Amino acid sequence: MASFDRQRRGGTPTLAPGRYSVATDAAGGHVTRDDVDPMEAQTVAELAACLRRLRISAGSPSYRRLEQWGLRHRKRLARSSVSDALAGRRLPPKDLLMAFVQACGINPVADTRWIAAWTMLA
Repeated sequence: MASFDRQRRGGTPTLAPGRYSVATDAAGGHVTRDDVDPMEAQTVAELAACLRRLRISAGSPSYRRLEQWGLRHRKRLARSSVSDALAGRRLPPKDLLMAFVQACGINPVADTRWIAAWTMLA
């Protein structure tokens, strides 16, 4: 089992890069964090699609790995909550969204698009 490393990207601890498979979307195309723009989301389902693409760009860490990251960084990332957020059935709580985005390598304070997208849908 691959361990978590603390990577710093703009002061944000993230999952260790290179520990997972190459990030590709369902069509087999390479996905990067820059490809994901949450401001395009007009619905909760579209925001969930952005979160799924962000997870792919981070190497598709398992829900268990995300939950472990949350425990290590004192962030709320329960597997069931992450699953609900990625399914898009309802808008995830703001703190869950911020923790998920941070775990996937984006500093939500520096990249305010995630908070803005959540606010538009709330």
